Amino acid sequence: MRRLDIQGLRAIAVLTVVADHAGVGPLSGGFVGVDVFFVLSGFLITSLLVREADRSGRISLLGFYARRARRILPAATLVLVATLAFAAATLSYLRVERIATDVGWSAVFLANVHFSRLGTDYFAEGLPPSPVQHYWSLAVEEQFYLVWPPLLMLVLWLTGRRAAERAGAGERRRIEGPVAIVVAVLGVASFAWSVHLLGDNQTAAYFSSLGRAWELAVGALLAVLAARLERMPTALRWVLSGAGWWPSRSPRSPTTPVRRSPARPRCCRCSARPR
Repeated sequence: MRRLDIQGLRAIAVLTVVADHAGVGPLSGGFVGVDVFFVLSGFLITSLLVREADRSGRISLLGFYARRARRILPAATLVLVATLAFAAATLSYLRVERIATDVGWSAVFLANVHFSRLGTDYFAEGLPPSPVQHYWSLAVEEQFYLVWPPLLMLVLWLTGRRAAERAGAGERRRIEGPVAIVVAVLGVASFAWSVHLLGDNQTAAYFSSLGRAWELAVGALLAVLAARLERMPTALRWVLSGAGWWPSRSPRSPTTPVRRSPARPRCCRCSARPR
């Protein structure tokens, strides 16, 4: 079932990115739009995994990765092939060689590692950005998909997930605690690493999967605690919604590089990439 509220949040995130690129005064939170996408990804994937565990008492890694491949690979591959073909037909050999390297890293979902090693600067003037630079964010999410399902399976096994299914809802609520603790600890560690990187290496802070993991962890934590959050008073929901919207007015987040020139970012997250 398609979640209209999630689709609405995606639309807001896209609009903040577009508005930031367009230079719309008060809507300068383009980078927060990237953060929102990662939170949504953590929430959606964890919700799917938790729902599967509730329904069947287990998580099928093969089924999960097959669904991800069917959803992402066709469109992602088509874009990479078309980009490389167009570059070969219109650009110089040196540019095509560089783009081919970028495409290769993107095809194996390591674009963020590649661009981080190159020292790619989103604010650099005079240098043409890679046409596949936006694949860095897809790479971060795919790396999350590689690690999180097995880790969640391990946590559920250690906490006696199958026994919890037999014991009923009361025991299931007690299972939420260990899972939430693991997610929270990982999220806090990632956030601390992100802040450290921001002061030490801004490019690495922007592209790092470890530095971005806290955003995915926020979404995962919301998914784990969804049943409890549904019982939250309406007034408190409005307060939290307002508190969450306020940061989008700012162009900065803990993983946002500091602008070193008045130039607008050449390229940010691609809002139309496959999901």
